[in-house]
Amino acid sequence: MKTFARKPSAVPGSIPITAAPEFFRLPSRGRDPYFHQSRSWYYDSEARGLLKLVRLRKPGHKRGSVLVRREDVAALINKLGGEK
Repeated sequence: MKTFARKPSAVPGSIPITAAPEFFRLPSRGRDPYFHQSRSWYYDSEARGLLKLVRLRKPGHKRGSVLVRREDVAALINKLGGEK
């Protein structure tokens, strides 16, 4: 019996699955998977003017999604940690 090695097929112009997203959704509970910060930490950082959160909501709806830009969080953590 022969076995065939399958090469992973890539669609030209597609983004690899391992690529980090530009924005990510705040966790409903627990901590986010990228920086391990809680939802309240993000809200507190926004209230202090350190971060800008993006709120997506359909017109007329009360609830929606809250997103944060990954690069902004990384820059804030580096700033708070004293790195340049």
